[in-house]
Amino acid sequence: MIKLTVLLPRNASMTREEFVNYHREIHAALLRGDEFTRSLVKRYEQAHNTGTTIPGIDLPDHHFDGIAELWFDNVDDLVKYYTDDHYFEVVQPDEMRFIDYSRALVMISTVNVVF
Repeated sequence: MIKLTVLLPRNASMTREEFVNYHREIHAALLRGDEFTRSLVKRYEQAHNTGTTIPGIDLPDHHFDGIAELWFDNVDDLVKYYTDDHYFEVVQPDEMRFIDYSRALVMISTVNVVF
């Protein structure tokens, strides 16, 4: 399996709460109900920044508000999804409502389950 991980900074016009609500409720419902997405994306997970710090550990704050993880059977399916007109006409316009893509980070990976 191939996993696409995207670190998501929110659109500057939104609060963190608005971003999380939009991502969890509206964007998730769009993808859940979209036949094209469901035909290629085998798993879709979201995570949201709690703003919690760990005492004694100095971690840089990169100002990401969420993470999207999309699982595909193979790289060909990932490429098909992100190059299809349906993505550009339906999914991407919705993403642009709540994500600042100019600051997003993306990684395409294989997964090694340790436990």
